[in-house]
Amino acid sequence: MELIKRFERFKIEKFPKIKNIFEELSQGQHPRALVISCSDSRIIPELIFDAKPGELFVVRNIANIVPPYNSQFSSAISAIEYAIIHLKVEKAVILGHSQCGGITAVIENKLDAPHIKQWLSLRKDLVSKVKSLSPESRQKEAEIENIKISARELSNYPLADIEKVKIEGWYYDFIKQTLVQVF
Repeated sequence: MELIKRFERFKIEKFPKIKNIFEELSQGQHPRALVISCSDSRIIPELIFDAKPGELFVVRNIANIVPPYNSQFSSAISAIEYAIIHLKVEKAVILGHSQCGGITAVIENKLDAPHIKQWLSLRKDLVSKVKSLSPESRQKEAEIENIKISARELSNYPLADIEKVKIEGWYYDFIKQTLVQVF
């Protein structure tokens, strides 16, 4: 994949059509929504929500996890703090999705690398919540439960104005092309 060639194509074909947006954004960003999404390359929040540059502040990580506030996972927490405290987003969306490899790794206990294992250990309780389900429904139910857990974690962050942020959970099935609001 020639990324520099793709950039050149973007600069010539697409950028001129949205140049004015970037000129406005040079004065600062004012996104109205924070989206916490999976790093999965098939899930592109800006594309899914048909967003223009500057509309979404996106935090991506394996399995769209919001870690507990007082944890060592400061990268995710600092980005969330920035969006809420400094950018004053009005909405926070936890965007989960079908066929999430992170959730599969948790359910199947295939945590083979130390940092992945540490990160996904935040969701080890998912296994007991879905173990009685059929294999066909286990994955999807774990993905949806993960969205709910992340939302609960976020709502417990001790941040000024967190109660003013509307927290929503969405589940995107990229095979069926459906987007369902979980809450």
